[in-house]
Amino acid sequence: MKISKHARGNYYTTFKGKFIYGSTPEEVKEKYDELKYQYRQGYNVDKNPTLEDYMILWYNTHKKGQGALKTQEMYRNCINNHINPALGHKRLKEITATQIQALLNSITSSRSLAHKVRITLNQIFKQAIADRLVNFNPVQACKVIAPDKPKREFLSGAQREKLLEILKDNRLYPLIYTMLYTGMRQGEALALTWSDIDFENKRIIVSKAIEYEKSKSRTKDPKTERGFRQIPIPEELAEYLQEYKKKTKSIYVFPGHAGGLMGLTELNNHWRKAKRKIAKWFEANPDTDIGPFNLTCRLLRHTYCTGLFDAGIDEVSAAKIMGHDVKIMREVYTHISDEREKATVEKIEALYKTKKQSKKEAASK
Repeated sequence: MKISKHARGNYYTTFKGKFIYGSTPEEVKEKYDELKYQYRQGYNVDKNPTLEDYMILWYNTHKKGQGALKTQEMYRNCINNHINPALGHKRLKEITATQIQALLNSITSSRSLAHKVRITLNQIFKQAIADRLVNFNPVQACKVIAPDKPKREFLSGAQREKLLEILKDNRLYPLIYTMLYTGMRQGEALALTWSDIDFENKRIIVSKAIEYEKSKSRTKDPKTERGFRQIPIPEELAEYLQEYKKKTKSIYVFPGHAGGLMGLTELNNHWRKAKRKIAKWFEANPDTDIGPFNLTCRLLRHTYCTGLFDAGIDEVSAAKIMGHDVKIMREVYTHISDEREKATVEKIEALYKTKKQSKKEAASK
């Protein structure tokens, strides 16, 4: 190995046609030895594509056309709108953990989005290691700052009744009613056919879900293996669905206007109308004591989950019904329990404040 002095004052040498620079001969020697070691380990020391070029290859080879459409869209969004603008021009081997952390820190609109960007980068660099392009994964040293635990909203009994009352004649009423009393995900409910409902044993068999590609619908497997499950349905819901079935001619329980799977545009329009109807009711009844609520699929699902907790259903059984991992179900149950405990403490504090106030008023008379 020959180390030469550059006209700019620093030092350099070459390995397999690749220039190695350093401020001192010792630094050049250290970099040379490291590169030589990597070469002997089978790394492609002469290949150092830009992150943009490698991401395109990675996505087309490992993600495109595989898995759920929503997941593929997530990867494309992370790459095109977040990773590429910030780091795409940099060489793969030159990207540092600090640069990646700076990118994650810059995503302040959503912690969930930052988490997805980290997942995407982590997979890319893991594959780069497998391809012998780099010998370490800088993403491992990076983290998304954990946000405060989000408050899981749910409807009270009075709110559930009011929701169904307001939407009684709405197009989405059958879907919302069913989701509210089964905890099903929207995609699972929309994919239901009448053959999936066992009226005799009062249960729904979940074996598929719906996804959208450019607003067009198609069925797929549930979100996870645990998504394949059976959900017991209450007598009230079973009777409602039997009557509702008499009015439908489609094989689908909640079909679109043409009788097939409901399209995304039609679904979004119906949701907007339902939310608008709820908002108008609360505007017309500002003195109601049940409080306004924002209708979402998550709200319906968590309301059902909270109902399981209140009914004393154990977390393992609840996990099977919800299609959750037991660990996730335990976290949800813990959250509900903590909220209940907090509410109890607040009620006790309010009780003693009321008594103290009453004593003061009595003493002043």
